Amino acid sequence: MTPPPATVVRPPVTSDEIAAFFRLAAAQFMRASPVAIAQEDVCRYVYDSPAAIPSGVRGAFRGDDYLGGYLSEERDLRIGPARLRAGCIGMVVVDPARRGQGIGTALMRDALVYARARGHVLLILNGLADYYRPFGYADVFDATEHAVERAAILASPPSPYHVREATADDAPALLALYDRHYGPHPGSFARSVEQQAFLVRFAAARDREAYSRRDGSPFEPPLVALDADGRPRGYLTAAWGPLRAFGSEVAADDWPATLALLQHDARQAGRASEPAERVRWPLPPDSLAAAFLADHFPVERVSTSRPWANWEALLVDPHRLMRELVPTWSERWLRSAERWSGSLALTIDGATTQLDLGPAGVALVAAPRHEARAVTLTGRAAMPLVFGFRSVAWATLQEGQEIPLDAVPILEILFPPVTPWIAPTDGC
Repeated sequence: MTPPPATVVRPPVTSDEIAAFFRLAAAQFMRASPVAIAQEDVCRYVYDSPAAIPSGVRGAFRGDDYLGGYLSEERDLRIGPARLRAGCIGMVVVDPARRGQGIGTALMRDALVYARARGHVLLILNGLADYYRPFGYADVFDATEHAVERAAILASPPSPYHVREATADDAPALLALYDRHYGPHPGSFARSVEQQAFLVRFAAARDREAYSRRDGSPFEPPLVALDADGRPRGYLTAAWGPLRAFGSEVAADDWPATLALLQHDARQAGRASEPAERVRWPLPPDSLAAAFLADHFPVERVSTSRPWANWEALLVDPHRLMRELVPTWSERWLRSAERWSGSLALTIDGATTQLDLGPAGVALVAAPRHEARAVTLTGRAAMPLVFGFRSVAWATLQEGQEIPLDAVPILEILFPPVTPWIAPTDGC
């Protein structure tokens, strides 16, 4: 008897193979939209982007038989001044008739092999309950939503700012707003002006009748709030398609911009077949927009933790992680009041890097030093620390870590608890 062909994961090559992936992905992740339209739009979104890497579309095959696939988008994750090359995994899908045959496992193994081949430092994805835990992923981010009563918003005096649809010419201003309000948060990504302009053009070209926002109201392209001099002071972008569940992305420099976008959103939400009583914005709790909302309205803040089912990350290259974090570590060390000088031998997932810490900051040590303080972390513990999602005190209690008591103050400077944030339109 001839054995069945092995499962091979590779980029789809023919037009039929490409169509098979996007058709299956659209049917799975964009059920509120016509599949034929959604699959074409997602295909254009992936292949027409200025940052497109065709090999990042991955498919599982047995011979010529298509079984499922996933996307791996390459992005530069910001952790302070450091830039970590990340693979953002999305649209992991298996033909419903083929589930339970190990195809998903084959896709996840391929994701790691592909990430190493591309030089990724880590992989990041939005999890499916407990599915990715066996592959070594760790929780790194929980979103916080801010809810305001629509009636209170609409009863407020109108903002003096004007709201209109954004155009590609607004890309530099939109990017500057994104960088100001999301750039300081671990989990934001470095974007180019070309990428920002593509996102605006792509949104404007979509069939609005085919999509709706998370609240059920009609889809809108990105919006910009302009002051009296016509300067962009804020934006609102509704995540679309497979990212729709993440809500809208908002950035605002001042209260009039926040109010203008909030009032527009409240009116737009009223167009849903069953209008919600509240406008819900996912915002970093320490953001300006969140503070402006709390200054003027009663706000309900809800942060939902779903262990092993929210945003998760997997360390791919520990050596490169530590090398590329040196600028961030140095900046944090110089800002601290710590006067200790010495060497730290940091081992993550078996890879060791020695660091010099002192008045000049943090630097890599060329030759190992025997007097260095030694710390050992697993990648699963290191990832939440890198994002600022968990504290060093938490890490000391995790299985497999070796953190001497005298090294804790050092690690608390290198890995301070901060507010990670992945903006809705940055979703994978």
